[in-house]
Amino acid sequence: MPRLLVLLLLLLHPAVGFCEEQEEDSGRARLVWGIRYYRAGDHDKARATLIELLTDETVTDRELRLTARVYLAEVLFVEDRREAALAAFQAILEDDPDYRLDPYEHPPDVIEFFDMVRATLAMGREEPPVVDPEPQPPEVLRFPVLGYAPLGVHHLQQRHWLRGSLLASSQVALATGSLITGISLYGRHETYDESEHSDLQDRRQRNAAMTAGFYGLWALGVVDGALGWRRDQRRIQAQWQAQHASSRLGLTPTGLRWELYW
Repeated sequence: MPRLLVLLLLLLHPAVGFCEEQEEDSGRARLVWGIRYYRAGDHDKARATLIELLTDETVTDRELRLTARVYLAEVLFVEDRREAALAAFQAILEDDPDYRLDPYEHPPDVIEFFDMVRATLAMGREEPPVVDPEPQPPEVLRFPVLGYAPLGVHHLQQRHWLRGSLLASSQVALATGSLITGISLYGRHETYDESEHSDLQDRRQRNAAMTAGFYGLWALGVVDGALGWRRDQRRIQAQWQAQHASSRLGLTPTGLRWELYW
């Protein structure tokens, strides 16, 4: 039994190969006849033969089917069915972008039309140039809330050590003196006698002066901090504008070479 099965397989194998070759030969024959009909001027028969070949799923030879598609598109072009020919050639180039027509097999007007379709598709496939976004100037920041704090906090935060230290030490001294004199004066407006009148007046004046000095230095620190903040923001803007202008005009640090970049 196994011998019989092997014998049947050996007998059927050449038959299968013969059928495949016969199908390929049939496809080539129909392609040849389609081309002959086209060159003889019988466009209807040429179109029908080529369409029959392309709709036959048993024909799997890619080159044969591609050649049939090319000649079918050429028939449509010769029949002045330009939209259909355009679609057919586009489909061919989408499957094989490097495909080219043989000038010995196809007329010049067909080749010109085919090259036009190729150029159109190539333009559509080109990626648009990457355009760098226009650089934006740095944002102008508002004066921070911490800048309204006393004791030179804003100056110290901005690393203005000397000015911040002077404001902090002066305001601490004035606040301490004002607090001490204020405590010493607490309740004395009802208990003092005539002999202490001048001393109390002097203390009140010192307390008022130190209190005014504390708030005056506080206000001075806020105003000075706000002005310094504005100067810093203007300097940042000016530096950005200078760098941006140099990069656009091509100003080099080694010479005055002005070159516009387009």
